[in-house]
Amino acid sequence: MTIEYLSIEEAKGRPDLTWPDVYFSPGYGAVVEESDGGRWEIAVGAGGRILSPYLLREVPPALCDGAALFDAVSPYGYGGTWAADDVTRDELAAFRAELRTSQAGRGVLAEFQRLGGPLDGAARVLEADPAAEAIRHLDTIAVPFDGDYDTYWAGAQGRHRTSTRKARKLGLTWEEAPASLAEMTGGRFRALYDGTMERVSAKPYYFFGDRYYELLHAALGDDLRLAQVRNADGDVVAAALFMRWGDLLHYHLAGSERDAARLGANNLLLDGMIAWGFEHGLRLLHLGTGITAGDALYKFKVQFGGRLLPYWLLRTVLDEERYAVLTQRRATATKREPRELLESGFFPAYRA
Repeated sequence: MTIEYLSIEEAKGRPDLTWPDVYFSPGYGAVVEESDGGRWEIAVGAGGRILSPYLLREVPPALCDGAALFDAVSPYGYGGTWAADDVTRDELAAFRAELRTSQAGRGVLAEFQRLGGPLDGAARVLEADPAAEAIRHLDTIAVPFDGDYDTYWAGAQGRHRTSTRKARKLGLTWEEAPASLAEMTGGRFRALYDGTMERVSAKPYYFFGDRYYELLHAALGDDLRLAQVRNADGDVVAAALFMRWGDLLHYHLAGSERDAARLGANNLLLDGMIAWGFEHGLRLLHLGTGITAGDALYKFKVQFGGRLLPYWLLRTVLDEERYAVLTQRRATATKREPRELLESGFFPAYRA
């Protein structure tokens, strides 16, 4: 099978291709180039019926004597590999086999891919490429817009309903609108989000600069939505960005005042957006997952009912010989044994 490798600009210039979700789009590719570094590309097979976006990251030159070597990582989020419903197992297997061979020929040593989320298909990829190492990760959470809002409300956990009622009783109100660039670069949303990340001691990765928000806004336009909750005095105490893509809605970034959870503001924030999803005829709201199994974020998200979606991490060595050489060099440089790096759980091992 022939695979096309398209850059952001090349992908934008292909009206014959359809991006099944925001995480596959070249607009989002520009966003993750800014936040994650590397160079975004998308592998296209079967005439556009198979798509696999990734970031090419350069291997540290000190490890490879200055040669141009890379590893490929699917963009942060829920991209991975997508195949149309009519793609056969043999076609998908041929795509994976050609991807391995052609990427290795381009100097790509290893591939790390996130598989799962609202686009079902992870099991098909794993079946088509059984030699790849697959690790089951935390399930993600999605609220389907089946039936009507009353059906959803009845299926949500009691603590969510209690918190939402409390918020309304205290005079908190919900609103939403297209996200403005001003709100993301210097408004109340940005202050709440950055303040929340500081409060929970988030890693530096989760503090995004103005350029990140500019690119996100450019990628989605009015499909980037901002939901806010105001207290009885009219002050915004909780806010979140949502990404709409067709009939899908993704919970993206959120922040709130320290006591917002106690007031029920965070529950009202999401409850209002769920009602909005029903009103606009969407298919589901994807909430994502937690940081670790059973943590507070995960427990918060499962309050809203819905269903759990399997999520996998796919790890593939594309050039065994060079991978072994670089792992040995990294082990020597850090005064460790290669086996220690290989058994560390870090991938690629030469970055451990």
